[in-house]
Amino acid sequence: EMVGLEGIPACWTWMDGQTRAAIVVVDPESGEMTVINEEGPTVAKADWDRLLADVLKLAEKADAVCISGSLPLGLHSEVMVDLVRALNKMRRRVWVDSSGGTLKSAIQAYPAVVKVNNQEAATLLGWREFQDVATAVQAAQAIQQNGISQVILTMGKNGAVLAGDAGVWHARPPLIKVLCPI
Repeated sequence: EMVGLEGIPACWTWMDGQTRAAIVVVDPESGEMTVINEEGPTVAKADWDRLLADVLKLAEKADAVCISGSLPLGLHSEVMVDLVRALNKMRRRVWVDSSGGTLKSAIQAYPAVVKVNNQEAATLLGWREFQDVATAVQAAQAIQQNGISQVILTMGKNGAVLAGDAGVWHARPPLIKVLCPI
């Protein structure tokens, strides 16, 4: 309902259970942040099938589809392969912004664009965590070699790297006082 108040059009696939809340508490003095992620409901296969049908129907009118976040309880990460493949079959440009098993599965279906942060990239590749641009470029290119057209790898204050078929770019944001990196 809050999305509607912001003037953002939305479509919903209803199921039993309650939406989870993600709460971020930031100490204004120290900047220390605490993230509280509630556990969401377990999603049954029938619920997922309805969501999949709704997404594919809406995708008929879209040029691109962005899949972000993690999968809810009750679903195996392989459902992500089916979703990305179905969207690819419709010739939609698929963006994926996820992590862990969900990201690994999505990559198997060759989305057009993958967005990861440095920790997610390191986990995906089995590398040690990194912060430097040179390693970020190597990581983005390594992910790209999985058949991904573009990889966007973010590193917080160190900026982001974009690796695509036309080359590699690094952008650094201006220095600002970060209140909450989320």
